[in-house]
Amino acid sequence: SLNPAGQATNPRQEELEEVKEEAPSSTTTTTTSTTTTTTTSTTPNYERIVGRLHVRFDAEERKKALIRVHKLLSSSSSGSSSLVDELVEVGVVPLLSRFLTDTKVLAGCQMEAMWCLANLASGSSASALHILPLAPYFISILSSPNAVMRELAALALGNLATEGDNTLHTLLSN
Repeated sequence: SLNPAGQATNPRQEELEEVKEEAPSSTTTTTTSTTTTTTTSTTPNYERIVGRLHVRFDAEERKKALIRVHKLLSSSSSGSSSLVDELVEVGVVPLLSRFLTDTKVLAGCQMEAMWCLANLASGSSASALHILPLAPYFISILSSPNAVMRELAALALGNLATEGDNTLHTLLSN
């Protein structure tokens, strides 16, 4: 696609810019006896994005927030553990799990939520422990008529299984 100046644009970059719109800028000023340095950084406000997954928002707003979480995860370098940890810390897991069990969600939201959870399960061991209680639900999805959901459930379970003997034992007991 082309931007207003007629230059080619990168669709992934456009997605990241949309996510950055949610981000407030922060400015840090450091002063030493001879120099003043000002650094401005823009990072996504994960709390605000994840907060919009809450049921108090309408279905369309929740779907947009879900897509933003998906874009964040897919744009990070192979599901960066620090990003995953940050999303887990701000409470994304219980909100995503509601998409899997809520029968009133918009079409495609369950699959998006399942994709996000499968990728979150590939984060740090600490983050995986937040996903582990969903294992029985993932196992039940393995018998779903939807092939994509089955594949995502298998991916999530596989990601969890790599987290060590205790996690593997928990999975096998289900």
